[in-house]
Amino acid sequence: MQTRVAAFTRAVVYDRAGLGRSAPDSAGRTLDRMADDLNDLLDGLEPSSGFVQVGHSAGGP
Repeated sequence: MQTRVAAFTRAVVYDRAGLGRSAPDSAGRTLDRMADDLNDLLDGLEPSSGFVQVGHSAGGP
């Protein structure tokens, strides 16, 4: 999906801490921490004209 989207706009993909290519997080993972991580990422990217976020289930019941 990223490759197709990147053909016509900027596309960014990230792995949450401890998943994929990201380093493990020594602190416990909570929903609040995951939201803070994503917010920090977006602040660092400084999108100039908004963004569309696409996600999928994190699993669980």
